[in-house]
Amino acid sequence: RYSYAASFGKKSICAEEARLIKKELARFRKISVREESGRDILKRELNRESSVNLDPTLLLEKRIWEKLCLKNSYKKPYLLVYAVNTTEKLFAEAEKLSEQLNLKVVFIGQAVKKKIQHPKFKFVSDAGPLEFITLFANASYVLTSSFHGTAMSLIFERKFTSLLNRNNEKSDRIVSLLKMLSLDDRIKWENEDCVISEYTVEWEKVKSELERYRKEAFSYLSE
Repeated sequence: RYSYAASFGKKSICAEEARLIKKELARFRKISVREESGRDILKRELNRESSVNLDPTLLLEKRIWEKLCLKNSYKKPYLLVYAVNTTEKLFAEAEKLSEQLNLKVVFIGQAVKKKIQHPKFKFVSDAGPLEFITLFANASYVLTSSFHGTAMSLIFERKFTSLLNRNNEKSDRIVSLLKMLSLDDRIKWENEDCVISEYTVEWEKVKSELERYRKEAFSYLSE
């Protein structure tokens, strides 16, 4: 048994969790995790070595994802906002960003379930997998608090900001990924003003780094 890009979803585990996990992981020959904090937990709490590998979404190149995109989807310039859990801060920053960038807002996330209304936002409640990735592919800018929102922004080479909460341990997987790619300047914290100015990303450099990490991942998977 091998794990691939597993995640604890937090920075630490309690003694009872460590006992249970250690017992189950004894059946694994090798362990691969998604973020540095996972490797730290395994070494510190369980005395197990592990490798840090890319999330599976990032193993596929942009051209492969593009083949899945829908042709007749929303194409007007827009700011895409994607969050698993919505906060007032996210709405406030989305509104500010839309004004700064002069973009309409397309929103996918929990706000739809909560039936939150906003006159300037288009809420998408019925996006399936293909609609979901197409919305990222066509976005002019992405504001997200989600790991996979960040991953999709990277895949489609979209300008983006990852708006994170320091008290949310799940933020660590996003921080770890962006640090790997030297893009941690794209992180904004909820208690700070999300000041967005025009910026450029050296996507060729990012793609080169991703390719290096892909090779490491495929080498691990080939075992």
